[in-house]
Amino acid sequence: MKSDLPNSSQFSPTQTPLPQLLKIVKSLEPDREAVTQEILAQFYPGRDIQLAKNTIYAMSQYGLVNKPRDDNTHISLTDLGKSLVEKAEQGRDAELYDEFARHILLNLRGLDVIACAQDIATSGRRPTKALLVKELRSRGIYHPPNGTHANGMRQWFESAGLVDKDEWVPKENRLQKLLGANLDALEVYAGLTQEQRDFAKAFARLDVEEARSSEVARYATSLFGTEFAEGGLPQSVLFALRDAGLIEAEKTTSGRGAKPYIVRPTKKLKNELIEPMLISIENSAGVQYRKLIRMRYTDILSGLSSKSTHEKGLALKALAFYLARLLGLEFVQWRLRSNKTGGGEVDVVMEGARLIFSRWHILCRVSAPYHR
Repeated sequence: MKSDLPNSSQFSPTQTPLPQLLKIVKSLEPDREAVTQEILAQFYPGRDIQLAKNTIYAMSQYGLVNKPRDDNTHISLTDLGKSLVEKAEQGRDAELYDEFARHILLNLRGLDVIACAQDIATSGRRPTKALLVKELRSRGIYHPPNGTHANGMRQWFESAGLVDKDEWVPKENRLQKLLGANLDALEVYAGLTQEQRDFAKAFARLDVEEARSSEVARYATSLFGTEFAEGGLPQSVLFALRDAGLIEAEKTTSGRGAKPYIVRPTKKLKNELIEPMLISIENSAGVQYRKLIRMRYTDILSGLSSKSTHEKGLALKALAFYLARLLGLEFVQWRLRSNKTGGGEVDVVMEGARLIFSRWHILCRVSAPYHR
């Protein structure tokens, strides 16, 4: 089974310093054989050439180089690789490692890794690779039992000062600097519904100081195909985004009929990384998982009868996880987002591996009237 984290074999800050490695690729691309031989000479002199090939494979998994499957002779830097090598050539290594760590966090499940580490530490245990791998798998993120993937990622975080040497728990001040948000803010964003996140992404793309909420909703629909409840936009979207600190919302008093709200972006929404952060959260169970598994059963029941579709949707997700834990199952994926059903239904796939492999499809639905 393929790992959900990138391979780190023969690719680490100590084995293959990134500035030097990127300069090698730039100087010899697109000749993969020449790049391989130079990596071997620089980092593994007198050893098996497979080590250098492993380095190139890891670089491709980390999004630094293009290594076409149908052309074994070609290698070239990706846009990320070009951006990093430019910093390396200018001696801006600290910025290089910051950009690379940011890429790992947002695009390679790095947020899941640090969230797991934080949760383990919060429970009173010291995060280790073994505990981290187990926790990742409970969140539907596969890591090979004997793989070095997570530890390799941790070393790149260490090079950016995000974690201390041999530690896993992120430094909040460094995370804030890298992303413009800390773990608490990310957890708040994870609690938003899909339609709320799509509205926020669309508003950020508009790059205006204010707009009518109806106009932003139409733009979100054109971008993402999102359907918004007619007449209930403030309750279903705007108030939650306001509470998350992403927008300011003010009701208009002019015009006929239903009055749209005027919305203004906050500093958090103007963060250029807000869309990548929201997309990363959408593709991850890990960050959402933290909030859901902490909900007590009584809170879940209370949420199911809430008039708020947002709270009802969260309660449904939490119920799915609650049932899965009772059965000893591991999360695989959501099959249907709550915005598709107005917060009234979730559809999730779980797996079990005790004695025999099994796959479970759990459907949680709120029917009206709901009786406890």
